[in-house]
Amino acid sequence: MRPSEKIIKTIDSTQLMKWPLQELSQLDQDYFPWPWKPAQWDTLGDNDTVYLLIFNSEKNINGFILAQQNDYEKMSHLLKILVLPDRQNQGLGFNLMHAYKSELKKQKFDKIFLEVAVNNQKAVQFYQKLGFQILTRVAGFYPGEDAYRMELII
Repeated sequence: MRPSEKIIKTIDSTQLMKWPLQELSQLDQDYFPWPWKPAQWDTLGDNDTVYLLIFNSEKNINGFILAQQNDYEKMSHLLKILVLPDRQNQGLGFNLMHAYKSELKKQKFDKIFLEVAVNNQKAVQFYQKLGFQILTRVAGFYPGEDAYRMELII
């Protein structure tokens, strides 16, 4: 992590609108094979609990994690993680995930689950290095693409 970089976090969905959701939405459009529609971003603050970590460098977003938390079941659904391509393979994804897990542990959460495209082996291997296990294969989760549902007990 560079000295100018820091992890910013929020778990209060009422504060979510203070964050640069339009910028995150644009990054989603630019870098994800199946980006969310604008309406999905617009309703993000309507969810009970949303967790957002943004990795900043000199006021530029280099990556982010977006997750939805279930306080009753003490689990978190990792919806999106992104590290910009020119910043990948420098440990930023691991830093983001470790900060995310640390926050969840403080809140006594038990697990994280996610879905990842079966053909995205780089991401699958990244999650496995973090300790995630494949639970099942979900047919057609993405348009024309299966996904693995993975889980990490924390």
